[in-house]
Amino acid sequence: MSNNMTEVDRIDRIVPQKDPIEVCKAKNLLVNYAPTIAPPDIQRPEAWSDKDKKAYFISFLLNRCEGAFTFADLIKASQRIQVLLNEYDGNNIFQTKYYQESLKYFSKWDANYLTLDGNNRFLFLEALFNDAYTIPKGKYNLILNGKLVQLVIGPHNNLFSKLTSEVKHELEERQVVVNTYVQTDMVGLGEIFRNVNAGVYLNRQELRNSFYTPWAEYIRSLRSEFAPLLSRLFSNPSKRLKGDEFILDTLIFSNIIPEGDIFGIGQPLKDKTYYTYLSEENVKEVEDNFSIIQEVINNNDILEAQLFASSVANVFWLITNYEDEITPDLVKEFFKLNYELYTNKDVVNEVGDTFRWACGGTGAKNNELKIRELTKLLEVKV
Repeated sequence: MSNNMTEVDRIDRIVPQKDPIEVCKAKNLLVNYAPTIAPPDIQRPEAWSDKDKKAYFISFLLNRCEGAFTFADLIKASQRIQVLLNEYDGNNIFQTKYYQESLKYFSKWDANYLTLDGNNRFLFLEALFNDAYTIPKGKYNLILNGKLVQLVIGPHNNLFSKLTSEVKHELEERQVVVNTYVQTDMVGLGEIFRNVNAGVYLNRQELRNSFYTPWAEYIRSLRSEFAPLLSRLFSNPSKRLKGDEFILDTLIFSNIIPEGDIFGIGQPLKDKTYYTYLSEENVKEVEDNFSIIQEVINNNDILEAQLFASSVANVFWLITNYEDEITPDLVKEFFKLNYELYTNKDVVNEVGDTFRWACGGTGAKNNELKIRELTKLLEVKV
C-alpha cells in the first residue's frame, strides 16, 4: 500500500469550488443527481435506524427538511484536473502523480456524482418514492397546499404509490437545497465533508475516515473483509463507524508489548496512528490474524458467551504476540482462557479492579491489567 502521499503538504492543491446553490424539487433531485454514490472514504455509511427514517418522514410531511445535499460532479472535476495536468510544466513528480491519482480516483466510481453530505436523506427519499420504504401506520400531520391536515396511514396506503395523487404530488414538489462542487481533488473531498459537517457532531473516527492517508484506506479494507466478524460483535458496526474504531483500537493494543511502556489508547494517539508508516509485513500479519479469528467464530467453535468485542481484541493480542504456530485450536483455547479471566472476580489489580473492568476500556490502567494477565497465557501449548 502506497505511502507516497505523505508529500501532500508540498503539493499545489486544487481549491474546491462549487456552482451557485440550486433549489430543486425532491422528485428531480433523484433524477438529476443519479447515478450517485457515497464514497466510503468520505461519507458516513448508511446508518439510519427505522426510528431515524420515521423522524425524517415526519419532517418531510411538514416540509421541514433542513440541510443541503452536497455533491461532487465527477465529470467536471475530472475535466478541470486534466486541464491542470496538461498545462503543468514543473518538475515536481509528486505534483504530476497527484493529478494523475486524482483522475484515477474519480474514474473508479460507477457514477456521475459523489454524495458528500445528505447520503442518508438521499437514500431515504429514493426508497420512499420507489416503494422500498414501508410507511409505519399511524396518524401524521401533513402540510398540504399550505394547510395542516391529518394523514392516516394503514395497510391500504403504507407505500408511496398507494397515497392519493394529491399527497404524492405535494411530496414530490417539496423543495430541497443542493450544492454541487465542480472543482476539487481527493484531499478536497475530505475537506468539504468536514466543512459541511462543522456544525454537526462528527465523532473522531468519522473524521479520521476522511483523512487522505494509507491508514484510512487500510481500515476501510479491513472493515469490508471482516464484515462478518464485526456483525457478530456489533448490531450495526457501520453506525458512527463503530466497527472501524474497534479495528483501530485492536491494532494499537496488539502492539503494546509486556516489556515496554504500557499506555492508554486515546483519541490523539488514534489520530496520530493514521499518519504513521504502514508496512506490507504488518498488513499481512493483521489480515492473517483476523482471518483465523473469523474462521473460528464462523465455524461456531467457541461458546456464544465467550464472544464479545474485548474478547476478540484480547485474542488478537495473544495471537499477535504468540511465538509458535497459530492454529484454530489455539485460538479456541485463547477464547476459553480469556473468558475464564473475564468471569474470575479474584483476578484484580492493586486497587481491586477486576479483569472484566479492565476489558471495558483502553486506558493505561485498563491495559496494564489486561497485559499482565494475557502475558501469562502466552505460555499455553495446544
